[in-house]
Amino acid sequence: MHRLAAELPGLRRTLHRHRAFRIRQLAELADLDHLDTPGPGPRPPGDPIRGPEGNAPEVRALVEAGARMALHEIEQALRRMEAGTYGRCVRCHAELPVALLRAIPRTRMCLPCQHGGVPLPHSAPASRWTSSGPSAG
Repeated sequence: MHRLAAELPGLRRTLHRHRAFRIRQLAELADLDHLDTPGPGPRPPGDPIRGPEGNAPEVRALVEAGARMALHEIEQALRRMEAGTYGRCVRCHAELPVALLRAIPRTRMCLPCQHGGVPLPHSAPASRWTSSGPSAG
């Protein structure tokens, strides 16, 4: 039996719920675009549409980029589930901890690979690590 067999239904539901949220979020952000169209007269400082610095379009663009990236990662995770590769690091193919998948179901890489392939001190044998990193030897 696959080690994630009991977890997959719940993880799949969570991913679908996250996907629906991101789609709604992107639709709402698209609906706000019309608010950036200049209207008659200048907007007052602190206008809720533009924000205190008048930077709502820039902030919204950053939020939208993050939502698009999250949606893409969610859809990739769902495809990995269908392909039977979900729960393995896409770089080194190590099994991802179930706790990590529960916390961030769209996770695609193990922690060492997320940090550039450098083993993390807490994931390596203690004897190989000093306070400044791996010991020589």
